Amino acid sequence: MGIDFISYLPKKEQERMERLFHGCPQDVLDSLEVIKVPKGKSIIRSGTPCLYIYIILRGRAQGMEMHLEEKVYIFRSFTSGRILGELECFLDQPLYSATIQAVTLCTLARIPISLWRSWIRQDSSLLYSRAQNIIGELTRQLKDGRQYLFLSCYDRMILFLLELFQTDDSPDGFVLKKTRPELAELLGFCIKTVNRTISQLQEDGLLSVRQGKIRLSPKQAKQMQEYCDQHFLSENAFPIKAPSGSRPRGQSPSG
Repeated sequence: MGIDFISYLPKKEQERMERLFHGCPQDVLDSLEVIKVPKGKSIIRSGTPCLYIYIILRGRAQGMEMHLEEKVYIFRSFTSGRILGELECFLDQPLYSATIQAVTLCTLARIPISLWRSWIRQDSSLLYSRAQNIIGELTRQLKDGRQYLFLSCYDRMILFLLELFQTDDSPDGFVLKKTRPELAELLGFCIKTVNRTISQLQEDGLLSVRQGKIRLSPKQAKQMQEYCDQHFLSENAFPIKAPSGSRPRGQSPSG
């Protein structure tokens, strides 16, 4: 395959990947395979042996963790250019620590983890670059996790629904299939607060409720994104100010 796999990536990612693979040993390039993983299938399964490093070339995937009572929690989404399994490689972990599932049809480059590890150990500049990348990602996750604790139910629900909408393929909009108790547990608020917040979002025109199901149209998703752009400091960042409770009834996102 060689370095030709880079052509699968969006233009903005190709240059970054070319820099990463500059000077890559031939045995690593020879071992690289391009594979496709269908929507809904696992790319990586938690608890299974770490055999490969994966690079997402096209498509979207999501990280999932199984907690008590077999409830599944989605903790992050991944798109083109993201390298999966690298943390386990650095830590010499024999098993993957999380499950990564394809949200859409995914095209990936796959490299045996033993060859990836050998390459990194031989190339000090690459080792520094990848370690810096991993530490930066862990730092962002920690910061986001701390700031997320201060978000109101209103803001948490917007983030949650917008994330799900962006991974949904339906052209007519998104329908949330979770029950109110499940939604309350995922957001970390009581059912009463969640129901009040849903009513506020509905009054603000950011979602609809029909037959008890939360629905999000493309227009409403765009309004939610505009709200995020206005209130959040940067992409994937949370507000610095800690909101106290839900948004006052009737206050629109632009107000």
